[in-house]
Amino acid sequence: MVSAATRKRRTASYIGAGILPGQGGGGGPTPLGLLRAASPTNWMAGAVLALGSGRRKTVGNWPVWIGSGNMSEVRVLIENFAVAGANIALPGNSITWEEVYLVSDLTGQAVPVLFGGQASRTLTNGEIDVVSDAVLPSAFGLTKFSRDEKYYIRYLASVASSGQNACLHNFSPAYGQFGMYSHTFDPAVTTITNVNGSGPFTSTGTAPTNNRFLSAKLVGKFVAGDPRTYAGIGNSIMEGVGDRSGALGNSGLVAVYAGYFMRAMWENLGVSGARGCINFGLSGGNVPLWTAGAASLNPYLKYVNTAIEEYGTNFFTTGANAGTVSFQVNAIKSAWASILAADKPTTGRPFILARTTLGPRTTGAWAQADGSDQTAYGPMWEVGGDVDLYMDGLRAAIGTANSASVLIDFDSVWRLSTNKADVLYHRWKQNLPIDGAHPAPAGAEAAAVVVRNWCDQLEALAA
Repeated sequence: MVSAATRKRRTASYIGAGILPGQGGGGGPTPLGLLRAASPTNWMAGAVLALGSGRRKTVGNWPVWIGSGNMSEVRVLIENFAVAGANIALPGNSITWEEVYLVSDLTGQAVPVLFGGQASRTLTNGEIDVVSDAVLPSAFGLTKFSRDEKYYIRYLASVASSGQNACLHNFSPAYGQFGMYSHTFDPAVTTITNVNGSGPFTSTGTAPTNNRFLSAKLVGKFVAGDPRTYAGIGNSIMEGVGDRSGALGNSGLVAVYAGYFMRAMWENLGVSGARGCINFGLSGGNVPLWTAGAASLNPYLKYVNTAIEEYGTNFFTTGANAGTVSFQVNAIKSAWASILAADKPTTGRPFILARTTLGPRTTGAWAQADGSDQTAYGPMWEVGGDVDLYMDGLRAAIGTANSASVLIDFDSVWRLSTNKADVLYHRWKQNLPIDGAHPAPAGAEAAAVVVRNWCDQLEALAA
């Protein structure tokens, strides 16, 4: 029998994680059959771009890992729109995924991924939430997809004519690093000879052009329960701008934006403890994306049971204080309400929405331990400015109806002081930012530790 003291201690742990008893953990041993985000490298597309003059086809080899737990099946999730700052961006044309494969990193075996039993799938302009048929572990001679196993989503896709657009990642990874390969080409003069193979693409004719990736995400069903899976909702800081370092080791994310959120989706970065997620962060991101764009984005929240939101930086400029932030706070609360109202499974873990604090924003060199080489970006970012008022408003809203239930606080790891009345509260710790707004790798990892610890606490809670 659980003692009253133990029950009290457990309840305190739940509340500290921003949830109620019965909402944590992994969901027990019963298979629930829910499709959940399966990889820590699931990014939404962030740019609408033409494939290039004369080029209307593209191939890619994108790394994915099995995250959050063992899986009984996996599927590929695609769409034909992009998350573009504060708006949803449409390409204006359809795109055809002609061939898709799931490739084992261990053996190089390529298993076809089908859509309604067909090898190809044409997505109309703006089409959302298209999920492939199931790929079973038996196709690879396995009994399950085990957590931390690495695969690649390998594809050939095309638009109807040269100059038409595709929805692409908002970054360009270094070609070949950790199995990442992507090209565009003109099929009249170039033939890719190993679309259904593994490793670098080979070709005949005119050499293809290196290019950004289409967004192909891995989802799947867990062998048991409903382990925690995550959405990152925010701007360029959530996306990972500023964190493009070889310090990411063998994560497969070298030369790709990583950021604190994607770092936190690993216990041991790139090696073990992968978590399934979808990253909606995008440069210039702001609240209208989750109000005006809710019809396109909210359907993706059924693939996660936890979300972390961090909008706000792009509200505030170098200008004078307005002295009121009711518009900004109410806008965030509207986004929270939209996120929480999205259709989600009625079984599995109850959905949890967390909010983060903002970091400082300064100009300078950030090299001095006392912050003396930094200046606030503007009055809004100084003591008592609009940014302070904004965070006060969000802190007061946490836990109220239709709001985030927990605040993830980066103050102690990013700021020179935790006293909001202190000028040093509004200055970065030494060498943590890359440009005064975005964390450098060291700053991203400092925040990732905070998020990772919160995830650990959440996942450790018993059903």
